[in-house]
Formats: sequence, structure tokens, C-alpha cells
Amino acid sequence: MKENIKKPYNRAKWDSQNSTYMQIIHFANGKSIVGYSQRTGYEEIRDRTKLLKNLILRMYEKGYLNEHDDKKDVDCIEYHMRQKTGDPYELFFVLYQNYVEWNQDLYRESIDKFLRKFLELKAQGENPYNLLYDSSKSKRLDPLTISTPRFKGRDDLRAHCVRLVDGSIRAIGEVKNFYIKYCEQYLNGYKQLDEAFILRLKN
Repeated sequence: MKENIKKPYNRAKWDSQNSTYMQIIHFANGKSIVGYSQRTGYEEIRDRTKLLKNLILRMYEKGYLNEHDDKKDVDCIEYHMRQKTGDPYELFFVLYQNYVEWNQDLYRESIDKFLRKFLELKAQGENPYNLLYDSSKSKRLDPLTISTPRFKGRDDLRAHCVRLVDGSIRAIGEVKNFYIKYCEQYLNGYKQLDEAFILRLKN
């Protein structure tokens, strides 16, 4: 008999330090449950928009966002997004059973369109999970892309570059060029301290 591979994942603790999203489920009786988009020891999918959409759809499938499911008497779910500065998480929006309340400072049109489709399907008696859940795997990013900010600081960027070089994944020259461009675009410029790292990376 095969072991259920989902069991170890479900037993893992929530990763409150590295998750992109935090959700707080508020019940009508005043109780609440806090959860996150990542569990300790497991990585999130790279597509953060799909990550959030699928998280919401799983809440429907489990009954939390399905007001017809008598097992879950939920008033609303708060969704918070990790920030680069200040408080670790900031309120993104609050999803009620039939409407959404936004923090306008973090409004995202693509998410709003998804939520309206989600609520529309619910109102029509359709199953949003069956119609909207995306189970396809995300394509892996090019390890040398600078199209989007990927590292919060030089330590993570350097660890990434060392892995690429030590694992013979990409040539040193390519990695050096990537490091310089990434620093210039996202880390306030390529500085003298970066030259020292590049020299050590070659040796």
C-alpha cells in the first residue's frame, strides 16, 4: 500500500517567515485560524499570482469559502501579503462569502478580476475549484534572468551565484555579468565590496 505523499506536507508546520501570503480565517463564533502559503521544508510555486488564486480555491474546496457547506461557518478570510520593508505582512484584501474588501494601496486588477469571477461562479451555483484551479506546474525561471527582483539582499544573490558556479550550471563569465546587472538594477548599484566577492567566486 502506497504511503499518502500529502501526509508529510500536511503535517509540516506553517512557515511564517518565508511565506508570500498569510491568511486569517474568521469564524462567526469569533474564533480564527491563521495559515500561510508555505510549509516549512517545502517551496512555494514561483508564480505568486497563481499561488494566491489556488490558495483561495483550496479554501473553497475545503468548505471555508462555500457558504453552503454547513461544516464551516466562516464570516470572512483576510489575506495578507509579505512586504519587503516595514511589517512582515500587510493586509491585501478581505474575502467575504459574496464580496471582497480591498486595501486600495495594494490593489491588483488581475486578482480583482479573478475574485469577481470566483464570486460570480459561486452565485451561479457552479464550483470555482473545478473551473479555475490551475494544477499545471510553473516553468522554472532562467537562473540568470533579471526581469524581476528575486533576492532581498546580496547574501541570497551571492548564494545563488555560488550555486550556479560550483554546480557548473552556468559559466563564471555569465554569472559575473548577471551579478553586476542585478546589483545595478535592484541593489543600489555594483560597489567595491562586490568586486571582492567576484574575485572570490573565481577561485
